[in-house]
Amino acid sequence: MRIHIEKLSTLLLKSRIQNGLSQTYIAQRVGISQKSYSRLEGGHGRIDVKRFLEIADCTHTHPLDIIDKMIEGKPSWGEGKSREKILFQEIERLKNELETLKSENKYYKKLMDKLFGQNPPSMT
Repeated sequence: MRIHIEKLSTLLLKSRIQNGLSQTYIAQRVGISQKSYSRLEGGHGRIDVKRFLEIADCTHTHPLDIIDKMIEGKPSWGEGKSREKILFQEIERLKNELETLKSENKYYKKLMDKLFGQNPPSMT
């Protein structure tokens, strides 16, 4: 595995431009000068994790999307499940839960109609 830290500046620049944001806007949001932010995008200077996460948040970019683009080759910690696969599984789980809740709601509505007729008592 090889980490291309030099890609970070380019990825920050692309993310900012794709979201139509100015350097000044991001710099103000993360508490640095526009000149300091410009240096980061230019590949000069260092960025700490906190600031990196703040910039990712400003540009509405998941930090792992940026990091993934900086890594070449298979990481030593293994591949694991892809985020995409995990998200699709979570969507399916939520769809199933929604269907269950709809079914329960339908059952309780029928039960209330049976107990109270078509005009249930007021809840106030």
